[in-house]
Amino acid sequence: MKKILLFFSLLPFMLFGQHYVLDNSFGNNGIVITDKNNDDNTFKSLIELNDNKLLALTYDYSYSTNNPYQLLKYMPSGDLDINFGVNGFFELPYNQDIFINDILLQNDEKILLLGNKDIYPLNLFLNRVLSNGEIDLTFGNNGFVEMPGFVYKKGIIQDDGKIILTGISKINDEYYGKTLKLLPNGELDVTFGENGIVTTYLNGIFFNTKNILVSNNNIYIHFQIGLHNLMEYNDYIVKYSLTGELDLNFGSNGILNTHASDENFSSALNIKENGKLILAIKNEVSYFLTQFEPSGNLDVSFGTNGIATNDYDFSNYIYGHGINKIIITNDDKLLIYGSLSYDLNGEDAFKPFLTNHYLNGEVNFDFSIVEESFFANMDLILQENNNILIVGESFWFEEFQDIVLTRYTDNILYTNEHSLQKFNIYPNPVTNFLTIDQNISSNVFLKYSINDILGKTILEGKLDVSNSKIDISSINNGIYFIKVNNQSSKFVKK
Repeated sequence: MKKILLFFSLLPFMLFGQHYVLDNSFGNNGIVITDKNNDDNTFKSLIELNDNKLLALTYDYSYSTNNPYQLLKYMPSGDLDINFGVNGFFELPYNQDIFINDILLQNDEKILLLGNKDIYPLNLFLNRVLSNGEIDLTFGNNGFVEMPGFVYKKGIIQDDGKIILTGISKINDEYYGKTLKLLPNGELDVTFGENGIVTTYLNGIFFNTKNILVSNNNIYIHFQIGLHNLMEYNDYIVKYSLTGELDLNFGSNGILNTHASDENFSSALNIKENGKLILAIKNEVSYFLTQFEPSGNLDVSFGTNGIATNDYDFSNYIYGHGINKIIITNDDKLLIYGSLSYDLNGEDAFKPFLTNHYLNGEVNFDFSIVEESFFANMDLILQENNNILIVGESFWFEEFQDIVLTRYTDNILYTNEHSLQKFNIYPNPVTNFLTIDQNISSNVFLKYSINDILGKTILEGKLDVSNSKIDISSINNGIYFIKVNNQSSKFVKK
């Protein structure tokens, strides 16, 4: 049986908060591992279908087949849907010069597969299939749409079924952001921009499209531009009308340079119902949130003058961390999803991290998740029932790579008697010595442990009647949790 590396971390929790645990009704105690023919299968994309089934796009790196791309359909329980394809697997008719990396679900349950074709230069490649995986011959040219000179990055489907795609074009050795809109049948929507296409110039030697969002009859595209020999990165947000005109009242003539991530190449954007834009951006130690008004002006009512920081510290992960998504949850909170990379016995390894904020930017310490992390190339979706699904692949150095899904559910009935604080600590915040105020009988020792926000034990030892102080001067500043006699409390090291 294949051995999968498991890394356990427990983010802090408080009584009656959101405590996410592995969903025992999904797969094997919340975990699904899919292996096909003992080949190296890598994860590309995942969507949730209208019937709550899951559809995953994977790639077979073993080259043992002429059709390396596959669709895998899972039942809500995590079992493969044996009525789909061959026992849940459907091989797509793409050869080695096709690079598919995204799936979009249309309102009619038809599925768009998006990516690029050819080695260089890359060209847009779009294919639509029916819910059973077969090619939809009514779309484009017998199910396919191709466009030269357009490198696909992100896509979204409007409520009316029109398809918006955004990416990069290179014109005269300069990079441009290019956005096009297709009718539901795959033809260009000539009412959008110039014959269905909008091109935006943003000066930079590196050009990436992070996200595309449609909100309040506007299109927002999040670009990231590398400047000055890639020593500086800026996040740009471009706002168009649904017909492709720049909103000249937004930012500077429709383009907002956030000036927020000069030295970082990791950020995520989302839009609140009130039209305000929330951006999560990596910094050296952790990340911060910044918010903009619908006009593009910094929202000084958010956090401190528009920026909300936190005490999370990921600096111990020597290969750094990244921000992947910011999700606005059904209960109006901000779910931040990112990844931590580190050295595992000489190999690059990854684990996800999830944090939660209120809409005003403050950290929600009532949120926690127990993570079983064994991913590479991972992604997260928040399901309609508020379950959290993390999907990726096992590490390449573990024999064969398998597709791995884990699902977490909010245990709303969860209470933890250990979280009831039955001892006092002071001072808090603390710089040097933390004093534990608890009745300790003579000749009795109490064990204590201090953990960081990721569950890593930083200090541990024993307390007795003559020794109730703990020297914490050597640990980094941040938020910590101390556990004494199966009771927990939070403190801040400054």
